[in-house]
Amino acid sequence: MNIKGAIHLCCALASLALLAVLLAAYGVVVPVRVTVVEASLWRLDLVAAPALHNGGDTARLAYNLSLAVAVRNPNWVMSVWRTAPLDAELRFAGRPFAGVQLAAGADRPDRIRAHGKKVYSVSLSASESAPLALERDAAAAEFAREIAAGVFELELVVAGMVKYQVLYPRRWLEVRCPLKVSLSKLKTATAAAAFAIVECVPAFDVDVARDKLTGIIEIQEGRALPLQLAARQQKKKTPKSPPTSSEQNTAWHRSCARPNMAEGDCCEKLCGVCCVLSLFIIIFGLPVILIAAYGGYDTVEVTVEDASLGRLVLAGSNGTTPSSLSYNLSLAVAVRNPNSAIHVWRTAPLDAELRLGDGDRPFALVRLAGAEEEPEGRKELIRPKRSAVYRVVAVAVAFARFEHTLPPQACVYV
Repeated sequence: MNIKGAIHLCCALASLALLAVLLAAYGVVVPVRVTVVEASLWRLDLVAAPALHNGGDTARLAYNLSLAVAVRNPNWVMSVWRTAPLDAELRFAGRPFAGVQLAAGADRPDRIRAHGKKVYSVSLSASESAPLALERDAAAAEFAREIAAGVFELELVVAGMVKYQVLYPRRWLEVRCPLKVSLSKLKTATAAAAFAIVECVPAFDVDVARDKLTGIIEIQEGRALPLQLAARQQKKKTPKSPPTSSEQNTAWHRSCARPNMAEGDCCEKLCGVCCVLSLFIIIFGLPVILIAAYGGYDTVEVTVEDASLGRLVLAGSNGTTPSSLSYNLSLAVAVRNPNSAIHVWRTAPLDAELRLGDGDRPFALVRLAGAEEEPEGRKELIRPKRSAVYRVVAVAVAFARFEHTLPPQACVYV
């Protein structure tokens, strides 16, 4: 393999490596992971409502507990932004009985850096929860079993909205965390130390851009509604009057004239398309440009731009071979760098040899540039698409034979 082929191969391998790194960094998204790092329970009592004694199926819970939920970004390059409030809902026997906001919304999104995490702590207490829909026999049996064991099985549902870096629009996130919490009589660190970290399981993770009506997530029938989503769903189901022409010119046009797209989602999509195109140009265009510029090189071009002969006389000839030669001439030799990006340096003296006759017999050797006493290294720079012109005058009154000869150079007379 020649040098040019080796350079092409190295550039191709470098481009593939760069493509693999960029795809691994920004083409593959690992969803955020939610864990419950701490849970302490000091009270959980079943308060019997009158409907429960009369054969009804509702009850209320009194509770006092604290939670610490960690949201971790497992991506190794991309950051994640929390763009909406982070809500949590507690369930007993599959029925929600408490809701809390782990983190409120902010003017600026809450950023979670790559391999970083944010921990949100909250305390919940109530002497009487909202009505809890439970079957009477199942509620009594389940609660009696768990209170006798001193360990309650609860389910924590965490819901929020996140935005991944660069290419991806906002995404809704809902996870479910099965908890086993021991009842503690004293508010000490014993219960927290005994609690094992719980990994939450994603319930669903859908693209917000595919949802309808101002970015509110569409919750299917039979799917649980974390915290305030029930009110949001009811608001979404409320029929809306047709928009006026002025409203269409404002809100609808800001959302790309698509009523089923949230305001701002259009900008996110356009930004994502621009990012994809930019990334495509960087991945494929830049290696092509580098390979075209540095993958191969063209040899320098030597041209004789001017040649003037003032004298060329043979003297002392015996009929076959001249014994002496007198000459007087001037030359202008141009060395041109035809490459578009690669520089060329003259690293040694530049010599020229003049020959006469069909046998290419040398009769003069002149130095166009450089000197013997110059140190080795870079002497003279010839920039891309530029030329260096060397002029010399050769004068001699007698023929001189040189042992040193240069290889023939392909020169073009202009």
